Amino acid sequence: MNGTVLIVDDFCGEVLEDYLRNNYDTVLYTNGRDAVNSINDDLFYQLGLIDLSLPDISGEDVINFSKSKHPEIRIYSISGYDYKPKNADGYFPKPIDFQLLLKVLYNYFEGFKSLQKVF
Repeated sequence: MNGTVLIVDDFCGEVLEDYLRNNYDTVLYTNGRDAVNSINDDLFYQLGLIDLSLPDISGEDVINFSKSKHPEIRIYSISGYDYKPKNADGYFPKPIDFQLLLKVLYNYFEGFKSLQKVF
């Protein structure tokens, strides 16, 4: 596999997971509280895709918590609105352009592999 992607989305998380699972390890949560608890318990992930509208806590709170624990991990928000939270590294508007998503993930993880070869 090429990397581990955290997906936090109650609506299209399973679709994202199905789309990505051939190329990436995925960890799916359908609510923010479970994701935050796992992040706090040292969940391993290398990139996050976080929906802003979750059933229990805001996706922005999940992003902020993730960045407080692991500021080096790239986090993208997912939203039906044209909005990128301050601590997100980028965002994907819904409906998600899956070709663009794959390009972004590929470029990120290829760069990540290159850095690992240097060190």
